[in-house]
Amino acid sequence: MKGIMLTAGMLLFVVGVGGQTRTFSYELYNCKYRGTYDAKRFTPKQLRDTVKLIDNVAAPLAINATPFKLADVDRLDITKLQAEYGRARFELMALQIIPAPYFQQLKQRRLAALERMYQLSRASMLAYKTPASLAAINWAPECTTKFAQPLINGGDELLALWLDVNMRSRTNNGSPERVRRTYEEQYASPDRMRYAQLEVMAFGWWNCANEKIDYADDAEKQQKELEKALKSVKQLDCYDAP
Repeated sequence: MKGIMLTAGMLLFVVGVGGQTRTFSYELYNCKYRGTYDAKRFTPKQLRDTVKLIDNVAAPLAINATPFKLADVDRLDITKLQAEYGRARFELMALQIIPAPYFQQLKQRRLAALERMYQLSRASMLAYKTPASLAAINWAPECTTKFAQPLINGGDELLALWLDVNMRSRTNNGSPERVRRTYEEQYASPDRMRYAQLEVMAFGWWNCANEKIDYADDAEKQQKELEKALKSVKQLDCYDAP
């Protein structure tokens, strides 16, 4: 799925260095920095929350809406999804970021991405029992035509698409023969329509629609914009992510 989860950037300390210039240290993308800023322009909380916005700590939804096993379909929980979405949206809305147009727009992009991720997750979870739920996603027409409609129609149309999706999986997999054998075993099963739905949902529909979401993951640009807002920045140290 798009959208990369990163270690939360944290404001470590803020001290005065004379006049209106203040110093603070923070972590971003596994590196530590020390910067200076004009206290007339920003508050420590605005800077801390801007680092959080760049790090995207609030937005990702941790709930998988497209399981890989039939047994996991019945464990899908819309209530948990709604709670997770509510938490993430509340945290994003509460961020008090620096008053720079770029970061104001970035916050709106993050909120829009979160909303679409929720819509996609909810429609997909409902679709295992009510395939027509996929029609609620009206912002990915190519994916609706290629994947959602066959999932809704079912029958031979879905089976044909399943084979197409599986053939592409074989091409991209390090063990294509294993993928082929699994497909053939599942096709021979009385549950083959459910297996078809499972694979097309996860590797066809979801991948297609997810790519249509703007996750605002241009990390290098965001970091440069933060540095432009500061008076100076010095990289102190970098470390490998755990």
